[in-house]
This record gives sequence, structure tokens and C-alpha cells, in this order.
Amino acid sequence: MAVKLSNYSEIGRGHLKNNMPCQDFSYSFKKDDFYISVVCDGAGSCKYSRDGAEIVAKCVSNLLYKYFDELYIMNEYINKKYVSMLIVSEVMSELTNKSKELNCDIKELSSTLLFVGVKNSRYLAGHIGDGVIGTVENNEVKVLSHPDNGEFANITYFITGNYAIDKLRTYSRLCNGVEGFVLMTDGASESIYHKKDKSLAKICVKLINYLKDNSEEQCRKFLESLLKNEIVKRTIDDCSIALMSLDDVEGSSEFSKFKMEYYYIKKSSSLNIVLKEITKKYGDYLYNIGIDCYKNGDLDNAKRYFEELLDMGIINKDVEKIYKILTNIYYNLGNYYYENRNYDKARDYYNLSSKYCKEIMCESSHLVKMIKNKTSKCKFVKYKYGYIELLINHGEILLDKGDFKGAFEKFVRARKVMDKHKKKYKIEIDRDIDRLIKKCEDRLNKKMKGGKDYRDKKKTKRFRKKRD
Repeated sequence: MAVKLSNYSEIGRGHLKNNMPCQDFSYSFKKDDFYISVVCDGAGSCKYSRDGAEIVAKCVSNLLYKYFDELYIMNEYINKKYVSMLIVSEVMSELTNKSKELNCDIKELSSTLLFVGVKNSRYLAGHIGDGVIGTVENNEVKVLSHPDNGEFANITYFITGNYAIDKLRTYSRLCNGVEGFVLMTDGASESIYHKKDKSLAKICVKLINYLKDNSEEQCRKFLESLLKNEIVKRTIDDCSIALMSLDDVEGSSEFSKFKMEYYYIKKSSSLNIVLKEITKKYGDYLYNIGIDCYKNGDLDNAKRYFEELLDMGIINKDVEKIYKILTNIYYNLGNYYYENRNYDKARDYYNLSSKYCKEIMCESSHLVKMIKNKTSKCKFVKYKYGYIELLINHGEILLDKGDFKGAFEKFVRARKVMDKHKKKYKIEIDRDIDRLIKKCEDRLNKKMKGGKDYRDKKKTKRFRKKRD
């Protein structure tokens, strides 16, 4: 199989105007029988996104070169999430080291990622964020991976995001019939990708054919001319395109051959080694991002990452620290739902807080006792709220029936219960009990003075009609 690679990135008019560097990065790499094309678009608002884009592109290239066979098998036959887990974990590890070197937040290195790796007539592709990956087959261009902008067109997903593993889409299959791949960042896609019908322009076929018929260097110069003179003029964003052309791809017999390879490699130690490495790196990733969310006050996401870490049994770090953090998270969530009068949820979170607290402290510790007290408090307050609501509802029924004395007694009782526990348990009902009590008092006073209430008037009217 003959493979050619070419790529080029051009700075956009917006960055030229503001005297900023190009934040796109395009990359081609080949070694032995492995080939890869990558484009990354650094986040415009981030200071070191160009550095991040380069690190991401080279990190993914090295990873696929090292583990292509195992990752292909996982994506095709086992679980695609394993591939996403390893790629995101490896990239985040490299970016963490760079962020420490630059003394900046890891988010400052954010970028999108689009890649296609090819080896032995098979390809493995991945995409997170905007931009497009296309394939040329039978002289026609097809979209392999569409842009992912989330809810709004000007917002996208990055490899450093909290949901990167879920948002990284991976694709794999044999290269039968594939003549080439075209990868582009969103700046270039504005001219080549039609958003209305979600299709790519025919120029993609011409680009692949040009690469086939010319040297890689000639194609790079052609891309430079195309981007500078045509595409950049239609956008203010940076533009990148990476091309990969394929010739003499082996036939369908490769499939049965590879199927046998799969069953062999599946049982071999190499796959188990990769799975262990994925597990370890994913554990580190979950721990680090969980700690980051916790420090930034994002308790829901911190809880999610630590729970997944515990559920998978892949704790590589300080277990006691994780339990302490979870104890604190669940306790704070319990307080939040308690303040918002959702006592069932509050009690559930207090119970979870108690569970993790007991793992690191004895039953008699002050914190365990405090959480137990909060749990019982939830139960007591919920009961008292229910009792007060019951008294008020009963009083309103009696009020409608004209039993003002009975209604008055129910409302006064509700007021006494609420006053008794208001200070200690912050019990407060939204309904105006004082107004209901006053209404009953007015009716009772009217009766005591010999006045007739509205119900008596209605009865008199009905009696007169009958007599007439």
C-alpha cells in the first residue's frame, strides 16, 4: 500500500490584525508501515493554545504508532471507550506537565483534535470539537466525522474539557475502496463544508488526486497557495488542512486474515498490557480532574469522577484523601438540599457522607456523630413539616364548611408547632397562617356579637325562595 501525506496551516486575518500567532497546528508523521495525519485548532481565548495544539497532535501520533493494533482491535471489537480513555488520559498527562512548566491552568492549552492513522490497510480516526474529516471513495467525497459545536454554533468541545472522553468520537475499518482522507479545522471548513446539507465540496477529490500525482512537497506548496489566496480570504479564523492519499490498498481477503489476527492478539499479553496501561492512566486522569473540579467548587462533577474511580476499582492515588473529599462533597450537597427543603435527597446525601466518613474514622468520631445528627434531623423536620401542612389543610376544610372554631384551633396549633421549631430547625411555611387565624377570629367575633355570617344569609335567601 502506497501512502502520501501533506499538510499546511495558515494564520487567519483576525490573528494577523491583532498581532497574534496562528493557533492551528497541522501534522503528518510516518514510520515503518504506520502513517498519521492530525489537525488541531487551539482555543482562541486561551494564551497557550498553540502550544497545546502541538503537544496534542504529537502525543496522539506517538501513541497510535506505539499501540495502533491494540487500539484498532479495542475500537472495532471490544469497547470504543477504552480508546477514548487512553487517548484523553495520555494527552492530559502531557498537557499537565506542560502547564506546570508554563505555570498556567491546563485549560490555557485547550484545543480540538482530528486525526486519521493508517496501518496495514486499516484506519483508526478520532475527532473532538469542530472541523471536519472526509474520505474520498470512488472519486466521491464523503463526510466521516461532522463538526460538534454543542448547543451553539460558536461553542465547541476541547480535549481538556470535563466530558472529553464522552465527546471524543472514534472510527475504524478496513481501507478497502478508500482513496484518501481530508482533515480540516473549522476555519478551512467554512469554505469547503456545506452546513445546510452537511456535505463536503468536490475540491476534496481534486486535492487527493493532486497529492497522488505529485510529490508531498509540491502538494504542501499547493495547499499553501490555496489557503493564502483563497480560503483565508473567506474567514477571519486560522485555517489548516491535512491530506492522506492511499494507493494499492489490499483487497477484501485482508478481512478474514485480520479476523484471525484479532483472535490471536486478543489472547496475547500485548493487549492485556495496553488494557492495564489504560486502566492506570484513566485512574490518574479521573483523580486529577476530580481534584481540579473540587478545588473550583464544581462538586457535582468532582463527585461523578471520584465515584467512577471507586466503581471501577482503579484507585492509584491516596484512597483516604478521596474518601475525605467525598465525605465533604456529600455533606455539602446534603446541606444544599436541606436548605432547599428537599429532605429526602438531603437524607440520602448525608447517608452517603456517613458511609465514606466511616471508612476513614471510627463510629464515635465527632464528624460521624454530626452527620448522623443531620440525617435524623432531616427525618424529624420532614415529619414536622408534614404535620404543620396537615393541620393547615384540615383547618382550611373546616373553614370552608363554616366551622370557624375548629379551623381556628387547627391554625393556632400549626402556628405553635412552627414557632417551637422555627429557631432550632429553621422550619418556616410559605403559607400565611396569621391571615387564616385572623379570618377565623373575625368570623367568631361576628357570631358572638349576634351578627350573621355569609352562610346564614345564603340559607335565608334559599328559605325565602321556597316560601314564595
